[in-house]
Amino acid sequence: MIQHVREKFTCRECEKISQAPRHSMSSPAAGRAKPAAMVLFEKFGQHQPLNRQAERYAKEGVPISLSTLATRSAAARWR
Repeated sequence: MIQHVREKFTCRECEKISQAPRHSMSSPAAGRAKPAAMVLFEKFGQHQPLNRQAERYAKEGVPISLSTLATRSAAARWR
């Protein structure tokens, strides 16, 4: 569990409370987690080979090479 702490400050004159803005919950890995999960689900859950996934993504306008899909799925499996 990750706990984010934000300090609150009060003005001594007017006693107004202010707080720092909340940090964005996105991280560099968050952008890659969903596509990797989709590829793994289609490979192991739907039994769709990576070459068919690469062809489908290319038809949808997202050209991803077969080697990239294979590398990322192998890396995600062993985490």
